[in-house]
Amino acid sequence: MNTNSRNSRNSRNSRNIYHYMKNNIDNHNTCVDIVKGYNGIMDLDLTYVPEELKKTMIDQHYKDIDNYKTEQNVLEPRLRYENTIERVRSTFEKSQEITLKRLRHNEMYNNSCLK
Repeated sequence: MNTNSRNSRNSRNSRNIYHYMKNNIDNHNTCVDIVKGYNGIMDLDLTYVPEELKKTMIDQHYKDIDNYKTEQNVLEPRLRYENTIERVRSTFEKSQEITLKRLRHNEMYNNSCLK
């Protein structure tokens, strides 16, 4: 098979995928299809992906997650995702909870003083 016929087939497939996605977006009658990610790997949204491509994409997604886990195990513990990003995220959430409690307490105090 020569390169030109391969390129024309790829452009045809790309055009078909684009039209498939556009038609589904315009119809608004699709259900959301999401495969969960893992820590540093984001979720995979398959909502507007043609059925014939989904299995390949899901397989690749799980391979990416396995590669990610392998890479994380090679790192020093202090450099791993759960000890950097996750730690910051949990600290931020705790800080938000404390701030919310403080605001509620101040609001209750101010309301009781006004009575």
